[in-house]
Formats: sequence, structure tokens, C-alpha cells
Amino acid sequence: MMNKNHLPSIKTLIPGPRSKALAKRLKHCECSSMILVNDETLIVWARAKGANVWDVDGNRYIDLTAAFAVANAGHTNPRIVQALVEQAKKFPHGPGDIHPAEIKIQFLEALSKICPKPLDTIMLGCAGSEAVEIAMKTAFLATGKPGLIVFEGSYHGLTYGALCATSLFNFYQPFESQLSHHTYRLPFPHKEKEKALLHQITQLIQKKSIGAILIEAIQGRGGIRALSTSFLKDLRKICDHHKIILITDEIFSGMGRTGQWFAFQHSGIIPDLVTVGKGLSGGFPISACIGSSSLMKVWPRHHGEALHTSTFMGHPIGCAMALASIQEIKHRGLVKRARIMGEKLIPKLEKLQKYPVIGEIRGRGLMIGIEIIENKNGKSSSEKAQKISHRALQKGVILFTEGVDQNILAMTPPLTISDEQLNDAVKIIEECIREIVKQ
Repeated sequence: MMNKNHLPSIKTLIPGPRSKALAKRLKHCECSSMILVNDETLIVWARAKGANVWDVDGNRYIDLTAAFAVANAGHTNPRIVQALVEQAKKFPHGPGDIHPAEIKIQFLEALSKICPKPLDTIMLGCAGSEAVEIAMKTAFLATGKPGLIVFEGSYHGLTYGALCATSLFNFYQPFESQLSHHTYRLPFPHKEKEKALLHQITQLIQKKSIGAILIEAIQGRGGIRALSTSFLKDLRKICDHHKIILITDEIFSGMGRTGQWFAFQHSGIIPDLVTVGKGLSGGFPISACIGSSSLMKVWPRHHGEALHTSTFMGHPIGCAMALASIQEIKHRGLVKRARIMGEKLIPKLEKLQKYPVIGEIRGRGLMIGIEIIENKNGKSSSEKAQKISHRALQKGVILFTEGVDQNILAMTPPLTISDEQLNDAVKIIEECIREIVKQ
């Protein structure tokens, strides 16, 4: 019997009157660049549980975003919330790189156990950007070479170091003159162009002082685009041959989202460094850079002042939540569940290709993208994607657009989402597509 208490329930126009009133207040106190404030999309959240979100007007939604792929174990997961409360009662903060909390040690042990060998040594950060910067620093310490190769569409963060690697033009272009000139942005490795691109990479390595190659095995903000297994294996060989550090950014795709703990595991390769964040804790700003003990030894020993540190690094509450998140993902078998649900979901979404505005359906596990096009000529349509996203919100489904052209509907729900919630969300998305086609 269907439990409609977990399905959308819309009681007001979207956004509702209270969301609109709060949005007006927000305009007076927050930089306008920080949040999207318009009449169609801004809802103010009141609470969330599992795969549901309630706004301040009492409307209930199905969340297909997991709040930027963070709530992998579900919003307000009881195990994670309990861990937060218990640690906060003990002590919320301490000088972590001098007097560590016991919970930090337990978390680091648990994180190292889910990583394939020899990835067993960890440096913590407070955000995905910081984890990427730790990886970049590690690569430079190991090789002495400043050059970094990245690929079009990649997103590695927006702080200055990470922004040097991010390859979404609208993010880096305003600051380009201040950014490192040691970054080499190459085209995305589309299957038909892989051979030529591998040759280009080899030539670049021979001409420039390249210390690292930074990739997302599956791009998130770049539009749910996966690098092929063959390309990743060839890239691994090139890095081995030229003694270059291979870094995989798993901040979006990691922690079980794709049906493996990490997306690179689908290809069988082992990178030199891995970065994780977002779904690591289920809702607290904590991240990590993971490498082998032999590689991480390039960092000098701590003699009173660490070469890389920050006030909130290894925050006890974040560590407690991240440990609980790993335990919950294991206990509920969410990695396997993501794989199985993705295998069932993709064929359902492929049926939407009967509509002329639907292009490729791509992704793994519960990290899936629906390409929106003008018509079957394949031209990207950001406008149609935004309209579908807006209409879905009005019907009770939270769905964001991603991609270089912002024409990909990204489905990255909590890994705990039920079959009926997912099926209902797909029905609503199809309704929205049908309405757009009829216009």
C-alpha cells in the first residue's frame, strides 16, 4: 500500500507567501551573489527527513538533490543526528592538530578501511576545495613540478587554489588573471576523441613541468559525464610512466553514490590521491584527502606548527557525523542499494527519450543526468531544462540543472529514497516534459 505521507503535497503557490516574505528580508542582509532570489524558485526550507523536504509554508517535496549530494544517508538521519548531539555535549571543538579528539581517530580508521589499498593515510579539511588544495600541495611536494592537467567541465571548488583547477568558464574567467598559469585545461575526453587527447596529454607532459593530473571519474557540476574505463586506465599508465600524481576528485561522486564507495572503482584503477567531501558527513563541513602512507610522507613531520592546518580541521562534531555516516551507509547497504536503484531507474528514464527534448540519459547508481535538447538535432537547451526544473518544483520535486550548458537535469537523491518516491518523481518530471513539449 502506497504511503502518501512521503510523496509531494503542495498547499500553496510555489514559492509560498512565507518563503516570499523571507526572501525579501534576505535581500537586505546577504550579498545578492550568494543565493538565487526570484519569483519562481526560491523556497525556504523548514525541515527535512529522509528524501523529503518541507518549506516554511508547509509544502512537502521529494528532494532529488540530496542538498548537493550531501545527504547520502538521508536528511536528518537518526544515527548521524545522535552522533552530532552526543559529541556536542562532550565538547564541540578542540585544538585538533595538537590535542586530537578520540572520535577523530575512530573516524580516520573507518574512512581508511573503506578505501582500496594502498590508500590509507588521510589529511582532513573543512570543505571540498580545501581537500583539493591539499591534494595539489601533496603532488607538488612529491614531484617538485607545478603543472596541473584538468579537463573541461570539471568542478573542484571556488577558493583560489581549487579555482585554478575548476574548468567551468563562468567560475574562473572573472579571476583568471590572478590564477596560476601552471594549469592546463584540456577538452573533455569524449569517447571518439580519447586517442587524440591521450596523445595531446603525452606531448604536454614532454613539453611542460607536469606534476599531477586531476580528474572526476564522473563529473558532477559538469553534467554527470563519466570518463570511460579505457581512458582512465590509459591515464593511469601515462601517470605511472612519467611519475605523475593522479588525483581523483570524489567530492560529488563518492561515499556510495554511484554504486561503489568511489566512482573510480568502476574502472579498476587506483589513483594516487582521492578527495572526498559532501556526502562524507551527511551535513557538516568536513573533507579529506587520502593517499598512500608512502606518498603522504612527503609532508614534513609536525614540530609545533603543521605545514597545512586550519582552526576547524578535524572538527569533533564533523568527525562524529562522518563516522556515523560511514556506519549507516554500511549498515543499510546503501552502496549496493544505489547500484540496484540506478540499474532500475535508467531504463525508466530512457523511455522519456520518446520526447523530442530528451537527449542522452547517463550516469551510474544514483548519480544520473537527463540531457535536455532543443529537438533531436542535439542542440543543448538550458532554457527548457530550467523550465522543467521550475515546473517540477511547483509540483513538489526539487531538481537542479547542471552541465557546461546548464541543460542537464541532475538526479542525485538521498540513497535512502524509496522506490515509490523515485517513481512518483519520475512521473512528475515526465508531466513537466510533456507540458514543455506542448508549448
